[in-house]
Amino acid sequence: MFVKSRQKKGITLIEMIISVLILGLALGAMLGSFIIGRVSATKAKHRIEAANLARQGMEWIKDQSYAGLPRGIAAITPSYPYQISNNSVIIDVGEDVDGDGILVEIDGDELTGSRITQVKPIGTPEEYLEVTVTVAWADLSWGGTSNVSERLVTIISR
Repeated sequence: MFVKSRQKKGITLIEMIISVLILGLALGAMLGSFIIGRVSATKAKHRIEAANLARQGMEWIKDQSYAGLPRGIAAITPSYPYQISNNSVIIDVGEDVDGDGILVEIDGDELTGSRITQVKPIGTPEEYLEVTVTVAWADLSWGGTSNVSERLVTIISR
């Protein structure tokens, strides 16, 4: 007499479908976190570049003599603060991919913004000047763009 054995020697179709669904959910969650990380890194890169551009604007102010900074514009433009410069700047100018010092735009996220330098006299007579350098740009965000800015403020004495 032969006895039929009922041992499982594989997996059923239902088990296979469930395991593929679980694997797909796990991989989808990992891919989503990589995408969010990439977007966050790009935004941080833009902020760092904007802060560097603002520092460059502030260094320009520091190189000027106190007497050479425009304060007489207030007679023409009675509202304070008055604007010294408004330059168009490029944020995220690229990356040095091969170490030769040449910046190459590789990820297509170059943005154009503006750097605005303003001066406001403080005290009577003008003993101090408050200098503000603002770099502003429209950064990409989920579902559109958002206006972002970096600002440096300092006070210069005679």
